[in-house]
Formats: sequence, structure tokens, C-alpha cells
Amino acid sequence: MQLQKITVSHVFAICCFALASLYQPANAETLEEMMARCTGGHAQICSGMGVVYLTGDGIDQDFDEAMRLLLLGCNGGDPVGCSNLGIMYRTGLGVNQDPAAAATYYEQACDMGHAGSCNDLGVFFENGMGVTQNLVRAAQLYRRSCDDEYAVACSTLGLMYALARGVERDWEVGIRFLNLGCDLGDAGGCMSLVDAHRVGPDSVQSETLRARALSRACELDQPLGCFKLAVAHQNGEGVQQSDDIAVRYYLQSCELGDGVGCAGAGWMIVQGRGAEQDYFRALPLLEQACDANFAAGCSFLGIFYREGHGVEQDLEQAARLFQTACDAGDGPGCQNLGFLFENGQGVEQDDVEARQLYGRACDLGTERACELR
Repeated sequence: MQLQKITVSHVFAICCFALASLYQPANAETLEEMMARCTGGHAQICSGMGVVYLTGDGIDQDFDEAMRLLLLGCNGGDPVGCSNLGIMYRTGLGVNQDPAAAATYYEQACDMGHAGSCNDLGVFFENGMGVTQNLVRAAQLYRRSCDDEYAVACSTLGLMYALARGVERDWEVGIRFLNLGCDLGDAGGCMSLVDAHRVGPDSVQSETLRARALSRACELDQPLGCFKLAVAHQNGEGVQQSDDIAVRYYLQSCELGDGVGCAGAGWMIVQGRGAEQDYFRALPLLEQACDANFAAGCSFLGIFYREGHGVEQDLEQAARLFQTACDAGDGPGCQNLGFLFENGQGVEQDDVEARQLYGRACDLGTERACELR
């Protein structure tokens, strides 16, 4: 059974940088006043100003000054200062990259109750970054962070229970933590929950619960979640079958940058399913799909130029689009290009090239091409 693993890049949080806007000085006088307060022992002010210098938000970026101020904040008991020092050493921002030093600062911040740092330290222990790998310790840190409602930590903990990493496998507990992460706003956790309801034991498999998790992921602007929710409505998997709703979610996926969603919406509109048939409306959607390197989108678009749907017929452009699709591994694209070579449309007639293209399309699983090779 396969369950998607949340990646390190998904788990790490760099939320602390956002605090810069809270401390951005309005003018030189307020900057001096805040520096005076920092010197006077206000650790949070020191950390906040350190973030300002770290990000260059409203002031010249100065890593040395950022380091000095963040150290004052951290040593003064402010977890934000320690957490941002961890980020600097983890990423090599203004300092030599040093995972061990990053882990030390994350641990300090975690001990001060900073949920994000507990999560980040958990990532270090899970992956052996700057510390000796210790899955049990990682799970404990994720649990501590999750107890403070840190969404990504809950999702990761759920996966650890599902995959038996640092804890005994317990699908019911894993599902509970994945649900919690998803409900708290972690779209990656929602998508892992979808996988869990698909490949987990019979006791947790459920098309209805998969669709519910997809809906939440889509609410959180996860493009793949919107796309899969569209497919679920198109096929009636765990939700009512509705082409109208399917088109809506395909369009939402497309708006979020998913080329496959653009192609799905365009092709539904071409077929008049869930929307009035409209080649002119479908055309820009298929262009977006092709521009996003979705091979089938280029193939669909090639058909538009071959047939003159919504555009002036242009067989040379159709051939170029079919070639792009074929080069990217789209069987129908290879077959359609073969047809153009066989008939000398938009390209010089070449039976040998046509047969080779039919053969490639067949190898890619396009059954009709197998009859033509």
C-alpha cells in the first residue's frame, strides 16, 4: 500500500518572518525608540527588530544586525528570536548553513512553547538533520506541536501513525490526526487523508470521506484537491454525480494554476457537459493547459487548429501542437500527428514517419493507433 509522505519542504514553517510587519518602523525616530526599548530588556522588541533587519522590510537588510538583535531576543526568553535564528542556520541566510546550530535554536524555541519550532525540530529528528535520527523523538515533538494546534504537525503525526514511523501503526489514530491537520488548515494533510481513505485498510476506506477531504483541500486552494473533487463529481464517486459541479471545480483548479484542471474544464465545455458547448470559451482553457506543459492539453488544442474550432484552421500549427504533445508522451498526440503525415496536412507527406508515430502512440497505450501502424 502506498501513502503519500509529507515532504520536508511541506513541513517546515517560516511563519516568523511575517512578524516583521508588526515591528516595521514608521520613521527614524520610532526606530531609535524601539532600539532603546530593546536595549532596556524588551526581548520581543529585539526579536521583532531582528526580523525587520533579516527581511529588509522597510529598512536596509543587515544580517549581522539581525543576528545581534535575534540573539538578544532569544537570550531574553523570546521564542521568536530563537526560532528565526534556527531559520537562519537552517537556510544559510546571512550565516554559514549549520543544521546542528539550527536544531539547537529550534529546541530553545520549542522549550519556550513555540509550536512551529517544535514542528521544525521534529522534522530534524525525523530526517536526521543536524541531530541523530530519532523517529520516536520526532513523533513526540509533532504531538507537542499538534497539541498547540499547529496544523502541519498534526498531519505529519497522522502519517507517522499510518506508516508506523516512531509509533505503532494505528490507522484510526492516524486518520484522527490527519483530520485534525486538515480541519486546522493544512491542505497537504487533507490530501494525505484522501490517500488514507483510498489505500488504508477496509475499516478506513470510504469514497464519501475521500470526497469530504477533497472538498476541504479545495477550500484551502489546493489545486489538485479541486481537480480530484471535479473528477469525483463527474463520476459520482462519494458525491452526487453532477457535470455542472464538475466544471466548476475544474475551473477552480485551473484558476489555481493546474493545467490538468484547465484541460478538464475545456474538454467538458467542448462536449457541452455541465456548460453550454462553446469552442471560444474552451480555447483559452486549453491554451492554459498546454502552456502549463500538460501534454493532453496541447493535443486537444491541436484538434482545435486542425478542425478550425474557435480559431481559423491552421494545419501547420496543429502539427506543432501534436508534436509537442507527442514529445511529452501523449499517445493521441502522436496518433494525430501521424494522421497529418499520412495525409500531408500541415507537414510534408511521409508514410514512414506516419507509421513510426502510430507505433509510438500504440506503445503509449492508444489502441486505435495499433491498428494503423
